[in-house]
Amino acid sequence: MNHAVTPGTLFRSSVTRSRFAILMLACLAPCAATALGDHDWLDFQQGTFATESPGLEPDRRETLDALEHGFVDLVWSIEFSREGDNIVEHFRLVRHFLTFDGIESGGELEISVAPSRDHLTIEAAESLRADGRRFLVDPLTIQVQDDTRPRIFSDVKNVTVPCPSLDTGSTCMIEYTRRTRTRDWPMPWATGAALQSGYPIERIEIVAEGLDEETHWSTTDLELACEEGSGRVVCTKTLVEPLQPDLDLGLVRDQIPTFSFGERKDWQSVAVLVRDLVEREVIKGIPAGTADRILATAQIDPTDEQATWNEIFRFAADEIRYLGFEQGRNAVVPHPPATTLERRFGDCKDKVTLLIALARQAGLDAYPVLVATDRYSNRDVDFASSNYFDHMVVCSTTNSGETICADPTLTNALPEDSALAVAGRLALPLRAETRAPELLPSPEFASRIELERRSIVHCDGSTRIESRRALVGEARIRFRAQYANVEPSVRRRFLMDEHKQVLRSTLSPGIEIESFHDRTQPLSINAEIEIEGDGSLADDYVAISHENWLVHYAMGLRPANLHYPVRISGLEIVSRQIFEVCNDFALLHHGALLEMETEFGRLVRNYERRRDEVRVETRFEFPRQILAVDDFEHVNHFLTNALEQTTIWLEHYRK
Repeated sequence: MNHAVTPGTLFRSSVTRSRFAILMLACLAPCAATALGDHDWLDFQQGTFATESPGLEPDRRETLDALEHGFVDLVWSIEFSREGDNIVEHFRLVRHFLTFDGIESGGELEISVAPSRDHLTIEAAESLRADGRRFLVDPLTIQVQDDTRPRIFSDVKNVTVPCPSLDTGSTCMIEYTRRTRTRDWPMPWATGAALQSGYPIERIEIVAEGLDEETHWSTTDLELACEEGSGRVVCTKTLVEPLQPDLDLGLVRDQIPTFSFGERKDWQSVAVLVRDLVEREVIKGIPAGTADRILATAQIDPTDEQATWNEIFRFAADEIRYLGFEQGRNAVVPHPPATTLERRFGDCKDKVTLLIALARQAGLDAYPVLVATDRYSNRDVDFASSNYFDHMVVCSTTNSGETICADPTLTNALPEDSALAVAGRLALPLRAETRAPELLPSPEFASRIELERRSIVHCDGSTRIESRRALVGEARIRFRAQYANVEPSVRRRFLMDEHKQVLRSTLSPGIEIESFHDRTQPLSINAEIEIEGDGSLADDYVAISHENWLVHYAMGLRPANLHYPVRISGLEIVSRQIFEVCNDFALLHHGALLEMETEFGRLVRNYERRRDEVRVETRFEFPRQILAVDDFEHVNHFLTNALEQTTIWLEHYRK
């Protein structure tokens, strides 16, 4: 099975990876490339192309030049068929280079291969210059590297073929066949292609043969012209526009059209088959008493189900490191939980399998769930296949029917907070009652930020300001991810500089961080500043304060995309500013109350007078939502207008 739903699965270039990858992980080990001859699953046969390279019409070239495209794929030709237990995919790519920048970004062609089940044969690869000279690809220049993108069932390698002797006006051509052994793949077999990439495509040609009651095809592309008959389908599409570059591409994956070819299954069959794959390992069990020892070490009452779940999750998340270098069978099958427990490392499916085994030993129910980390919609997923999914988490159903989930690959987080990393994503519960993929639960506000600032103004004009930022949920997770590997003194220096920048101040505050490693409490950043006075306060003293941090966080929601919608995971900010002014003064007036509400969010403010102080509470709410491009102007208008009115002023008089 190849990953049909990944942009550029068929022909990827460096520009595609850098611009359109949604979720990338750093190499877990040095990403050393290996040469062609080191792999028995890869053959190179330098043949010649059966057809001449198509060209560009002058008008079309002028159009592409005007749009500043560096290269264009003239042809994507893909043929799918069956040979016994093998899926056969034959590809032909012709790429034309318009500029030197295009050569830099697209001059290497990449082919995805899973060696545990694939065999790749490169039949022809060459460059053709504008003057007619041909340059064959030297097989010694072909490199093989690990694909570091997270995939739930994968040992994928990237085979990189550098096009030689390129100049503007050159064309690079490659033809290859990938054979996949379905008997080595424990799930229903399927393959396919994404039909849009980060660069223009002049023509796509797709042929799928061997269609019958057990084999079918599907496409989500309404513009793909297909003719079916005699057990085959032939599809074409021309002038495919590229994906547009944008700052936030989180929702792009749901919009890329696909073509799929594979075994005819329903979603229930897929869910049960993958469930059984995991269950066969779970039932192998872990040493008796493992869960009891974990709970006893943490002094957890085993009759307290919530505390028990929190602790065994903590163990699987924090004490089993997230790591996987799997080949062959264990690229697609989780290790027995006892093996992962002994090794103290594993990938997502290993950690999930161990967590389920621990939960059952502790008397709790839990089940595995496949997750597509780059999909937020269950539309256009009628082709039942595990291809869509690249991650695995654990879920459970409460007595009230609520679904709660946890992701044990996320460390130093409560189970419910870890689930925020995959909230709202497309998922397939691995249960017998599953009938279709669904979206994981998503809270109205994934992040909550509590701001507190106390300003103590003395009669000589000197001021002491104490502030606290408390981060909860996704805000806490992001902060920890940013600073987890930063030495504490350096971390404080970064936070000090950030504080000065946000408050537009030259004063250096004292900074302390609370609960950085305590998952049960909000992560707090505390700051203190002393401001010298000038001798006395004016008789009509006016205290002015700004909601710098509220504005800072809220303005981070401003959509900056030009072409694609954006998903907001939900942000709630509660700011409390407390003012104590010397006893010689009393409050005369305060600023206006605020109550602004739109379909996107709301901003409200209230004042409370007390004998010795004034409390100002400002609440900003921007719930979970998907913003369409047409909404951006209205959202930005709301944010700008609302946040411009957050300045606090308090007029005092001398008693």
